[in-house]
Amino acid sequence: MFAPKSIHFQYSDNLPRRARQGLQNMLLHAPLKDSERNKILLAVTEICTNYIRHSQTKPTQIQLNMSWSKTLFQLNIDDNGSPIPDDFEISSLDDLLAAEPNTSGYGMAILKSEFDLCDYQRFADQQKNSWQLSLFIADTSQRYKIAIIDDDALQLNMLNMYLEEHQTFLFDSPISAYDWLKHNHVDIIVSDVYMPEMDGLAFRERLRDISHLNTTPFIFLTADNQEALESNIFRSDIDDFILKPVQKTKILNVIERVIQRSHNLLLQAYTLLDSEVKQQLRKPIDAAHKNDRYRMASFSRSAHIGGGDCWHIETNQDKNNVHAILCDVMGHDIKACFNASRLHGFIQAMSTLPLCHLDAPSYSLQLFNATNTWLSKSAPEIITTMQCLSIEKEQIYLTNSAGLPPFIISQNGHLASLPITGPLLGLYSDPDFSPTPVMMDVGESILLFTDGLVEVPNKPEEEQQRLKHLSEQIQYAKRHHHPLAECIETFLEEIPLNDDISVILIEKIA
Repeated sequence: MFAPKSIHFQYSDNLPRRARQGLQNMLLHAPLKDSERNKILLAVTEICTNYIRHSQTKPTQIQLNMSWSKTLFQLNIDDNGSPIPDDFEISSLDDLLAAEPNTSGYGMAILKSEFDLCDYQRFADQQKNSWQLSLFIADTSQRYKIAIIDDDALQLNMLNMYLEEHQTFLFDSPISAYDWLKHNHVDIIVSDVYMPEMDGLAFRERLRDISHLNTTPFIFLTADNQEALESNIFRSDIDDFILKPVQKTKILNVIERVIQRSHNLLLQAYTLLDSEVKQQLRKPIDAAHKNDRYRMASFSRSAHIGGGDCWHIETNQDKNNVHAILCDVMGHDIKACFNASRLHGFIQAMSTLPLCHLDAPSYSLQLFNATNTWLSKSAPEIITTMQCLSIEKEQIYLTNSAGLPPFIISQNGHLASLPITGPLLGLYSDPDFSPTPVMMDVGESILLFTDGLVEVPNKPEEEQQRLKHLSEQIQYAKRHHHPLAECIETFLEEIPLNDDISVILIEKIA
């Protein structure tokens, strides 16, 4: 097993969120797929939520321990709170599953179904509860794509033999290698320094013209151990170099180390950039948007790096007019995040124009038409949904360009869908956007959301179950006069992440 990683928490009401955030950073080091990471985050959310809902004695300390080998990932969660009630005589997880209807919603059946190994134990002498969750994982060793350039045929064949477990592309000329690399991706480039047509340093410089190779690691092979050459190599932004004669174990180790280091640096950069961009795209609704007749709240969760969710809230000076705009740019990667940032900037720019002084239906029409024109002429690569809820005193209008139908929530918590009023933005040159008037009484709410809230890819039954669960949670909150915002936040913490989720809640209070 690799060295275990641990993180400790003290009990608090926002424990599920804090534990998820802490674990997300730890999971960056583990050899897991996104789907496997989401399972683990779900488990932590479920168990930490149970501390809040069901523990008679709240734990003062919670510890998460994570370790893995090439074939097994293991997560241990220990706490010093009260155990699962002894009334149910639970000696194994199977007993817990059988007793689940009586355990007031411990909700552990999902853990049994999602993990290969799952067990709960109570150590009375240590006053400790312990959950052990394990996943069998595929061997993380993989075949890399490696371009090798050397004018020595014997050296080239020897390297090919040393790297037979990987996919190699052999070139006896840097010029032929350059022509091939212009149209192909590799994980790493290994090149000799001294070659007759073009030396390795010049070859490295020429590769800078190929944009898709800008972050590709580069290793030099050389028989020269002079300090001047070493200085030139590192000034040329080379990741490492290997002295000839090349040993098999040496080149395998260097390639693995350089690729992993490159991946880790890119991941750290993307994570930081992703966090900074999303903070601007999904700013929490604050007191600046307070309205005497409507209460607003926003929620956001990210499934992975990238994603195209963004929102913008616009209010006029007397706060009689409120416009809540929610968009979901197509795509799930870092490029979608940048495209969302471009769209968000355009929408913000529009808010500085006389547009914000228009009445509610005119505002929506102008905004949607202007955005569609901008996308068609200046950003044809961006396709997006857009929902806009415009409130003007007692008048409310919804314009929904291919977003999932928002929910209107009745006073008793029942959900009803509002319509889609137009196509995806950026697809058609002259689409028809028709704002729809919405009747809303005191005590009712509207929920705008992106597709991550209810969609489960290729699993319609799970989608229905999730929607049913959301409806039940909202009805329960309404019956017991619990804040609806807290209900939505709790629901978001409990569900597994398949896609980014953005939610705007508007409640009519007067």
